[in-house]
Amino acid sequence: MNVCVTCSNSKETGVVTKYEKTISKLIETINSLQATVDTMQKQLNDSQTNTQNSLMRSDIRDMDAVIQEMEERDRRSRNIIIYDIVEINNDDVNARINHDTDTITKLLKTIDPNAQNCNKVRRLGKKDNNDPKPRPILVTLDSKRAAVTILKSARMKKIKTIKNDLTPIQREKLKSLQDKLKMKHDKGETFWTIKYVKGSPQLWNTNNETDNPPKK
Repeated sequence: MNVCVTCSNSKETGVVTKYEKTISKLIETINSLQATVDTMQKQLNDSQTNTQNSLMRSDIRDMDAVIQEMEERDRRSRNIIIYDIVEINNDDVNARINHDTDTITKLLKTIDPNAQNCNKVRRLGKKDNNDPKPRPILVTLDSKRAAVTILKSARMKKIKTIKNDLTPIQREKLKSLQDKLKMKHDKGETFWTIKYVKGSPQLWNTNNETDNPPKK
């Protein structure tokens, strides 16, 4: 039986060409997939880098906020705020300041005979002649120790018109504690109070003064 060599070669060539095309397509597909993988890897790396950078920036911002809060607390630590001191009706600013200074000095001496003279006295807020309620007074003392002494003496004598000069964060925390304390009192748990521990307000169980740690 005779076989046509030309036909046979043509068939083999066709098969080889078909395989070559298939292989070529596979190579193109592989290259395309590799390019896609490379792109995804780059996006992932960029995302991770951006996330890390974002976290670093966030950490720096948080650190800056903490430092600013610490500095603000330190700046306010020599201050106290006194409420319900009557304002005199006088257009002379110096006369009003002198009146407030004398009144505050006498008040502090009644609270603590060893109280130092205040360095600065300033009414908070804008004066409103239509508002009968006196503006609070910001009092700056010589030191943090002097302010703490006055605040402790005022608490012991149950004088509620003298307060700390708190930062917004401190005021928010104190307000939260006061809300929690009210909830406890509403439930009849009147043995709870707010106690200052190392200058920080904490919920405190007065039934167990010695053993019970402060509860935040």
